[in-house]
Amino acid sequence: MGAPRSVSDALARLSTAYAAAGIAPPSPPGDVDDVIDRIKVAIAPLRLPAQLEEYWRQVDPRSLSLMPSPEPVSPDDALDLWDGVLREFALSPRLLFPVSSDGTGYLLVELDDGGSPGGACFSWHPAGGSFDLQAASMADYLDLVAQFIEAGEIERQEPYPPLFDPEERWEAAVERSMPPPRDVRGFEQDLRIWADRDMWPEHWRTADQLTFAGPREHLSTVDELLRAAEESGAAQGSVRVRLLGSAPSGSGRVWSVADGSGGLEVWCPASIPDREPGLDQVVELDLVVRRAGSTTDWDAVATAIQALVARGDLEAAAALGRTAPYGEFDTQARAEVTAVRDTD
Repeated sequence: MGAPRSVSDALARLSTAYAAAGIAPPSPPGDVDDVIDRIKVAIAPLRLPAQLEEYWRQVDPRSLSLMPSPEPVSPDDALDLWDGVLREFALSPRLLFPVSSDGTGYLLVELDDGGSPGGACFSWHPAGGSFDLQAASMADYLDLVAQFIEAGEIERQEPYPPLFDPEERWEAAVERSMPPPRDVRGFEQDLRIWADRDMWPEHWRTADQLTFAGPREHLSTVDELLRAAEESGAAQGSVRVRLLGSAPSGSGRVWSVADGSGGLEVWCPASIPDREPGLDQVVELDLVVRRAGSTTDWDAVATAIQALVARGDLEAAAALGRTAPYGEFDTQARAEVTAVRDTD
C-alpha cells in the first residue's frame, strides 16, 4: 500500500490493523469544536495544519491504545501542555505543538507559519537534547504505526493489551521511512535538530518572535494587578497601556507604562518583542507583577524548577512556576513582560 492520501485513510488502515491484532478499534471524538477554536486563538498568528485538525475531528487520541511512546493526548491536554509547559518555560519552539506526551517525552507537530503548511512530526525528550523527525505528516506517522502492527511488531500478553515494539525496532522503521533531509523544510544534512536555539532552523526562530495580532478579550488594569500582587505575593494578567518611557536595564529594557488606573515600571527581556514599541504607543502586555518589598527565597524556587526540568518532569516544573510567586527580575522593576501585542 502506498502513502496515505489523508488522515482518514491512515486511521482506517490503523483501525483494520487493530482489529487483526484483537484490539478495540479507535473511537470517534466528542464535540471538539470549542477546544479547536481555543487552540486556534492560542497559537495565532500561527495556524493548525489541516491534517492535525482532521486528526482531532476523526478520532479520540486517547482511544489509540497501541501506539509508540509517548501516548497520544486529547486536544484539551495538548493545549495545556503547549501553553502551560512548553511555551511558559520556552523549552521548545513555539512552532511545535504537542500531540503526545508521557511527562518526559513528546510528539510535536509543526504548525503552519504562512511559509509552509506545517505538519511534520518530531519526537523530543528534554533530557536527550534534540528534536528528531518522525514523519513528514500526521497521516504518514499514523500509517507507519499501522504498517508496524501489520508486520507483527507487537507482543501479545493475555489478558493484557498487546505490547508495541517489544524488539525495539520502531526507531529503525522511522529512519527507513524518512525522506532525504533536503526534502524537509529547514533541514540540510540531518533530520535531527539539537535543542540549542542557535541550531534551530530559521523558521523556528522566526516563529518564536511572533506576537498576537489583536487584543485579548479579558484585560486587567494596572491597579488591579498591583492590588492582586499585594494580596497574594504575585499576579499575572494582561493590560492595555501607553508606553511613556524606555531605558536599558540588564539584558532588556525598563518601560514606564500607564493606563487610566495607574502607572508601573516593567522590565522587558530583550528576547520578548520582535520590535520595541514607540513612545506614546498603546500596546497590550502580558505581565507578572510581584509584591513590593517581597523577601521570598527566589533562588530556592528557581533551583527547584531547574531541577524538575533537568529530570524531565516538565508538568511539575510548570505547576511550580504557576503557583509560586515570581522571583527577582534583572532589575528592581516590580513587573516582568512575558508577551507584547500591538493593538492596531
